[in-house]
Amino acid sequence: MDELPEMHVMAAAFPNLHDAANAESELRARLDMKGTDVAVAEGGGERSRRGLRAVLAGRFRCNRRDVFDDVVQRHRGEVVTDVPESWVRPRTSAKVRPRAV
Repeated sequence: MDELPEMHVMAAAFPNLHDAANAESELRARLDMKGTDVAVAEGGGERSRRGLRAVLAGRFRCNRRDVFDDVVQRHRGEVVTDVPESWVRPRTSAKVRPRAV
């Protein structure tokens, strides 16, 4: 059995919620996405000061980055992150020890 390509967490910033929501709809249609694998929210911070006021983030197969990039660009967005999903999940075997102050 062939392994599926690794999942990545990808995010993009947009000038407004309308553009971000349109990108979300297109990604859902083109990649047959359901549920909570992708979402849009209002942004803030430094990107907001540069005119990017909404963010789209989700879980995507790494081999679909070309589709993600195309959709984001056509809806006036800017890709801001693409990392393996394993980087953002807590380690289940990690032991947390308090640090001495």
